[in-house]
Amino acid sequence: MSKWYGSVSDTVSVSIDRVWEVAEFGNLSRWDPSSIESSDIVWGDGCSEGSIRCVVFRYSDGSPGSLYERITEYDPYDYTYTYVLDENPFGYENYESTFSLDDCGDGRTTVNWSFELDPMDDYSRDNIVGHIEDVFQRRISLLETAAYD
Repeated sequence: MSKWYGSVSDTVSVSIDRVWEVAEFGNLSRWDPSSIESSDIVWGDGCSEGSIRCVVFRYSDGSPGSLYERITEYDPYDYTYTYVLDENPFGYENYESTFSLDDCGDGRTTVNWSFELDPMDDYSRDNIVGHIEDVFQRRISLLETAAYD
């Protein structure tokens, strides 16, 4: 069975270096405080392969949840990192995501966020992929706002 893929790209009016600074792997709670309570590096330095972050969030009903993500590739010169979900409450298997930036010049940056995961029994591809893409799109907007703070 083939993987499920999704991606979102959007251009923000912020320089690439500023977006990279705010989008640091351990900073997720800084730019998405509405749904992320904390995003702490629990192993490594947060900017190298093998680093792990623990993300604590709230479900829509207010109950807490957490997940662990590990960097598998990190390239600050190309403004990109790839990470996998080591532990997650969603049932995603073999989930991998890549976050990358492209400099558009004139203080603008394109944020690219893609992912793949194994198909999930009892769920439709469109629902899962659409949900993740919606989360990424919302976070790109929040990232732009946080870059101005």
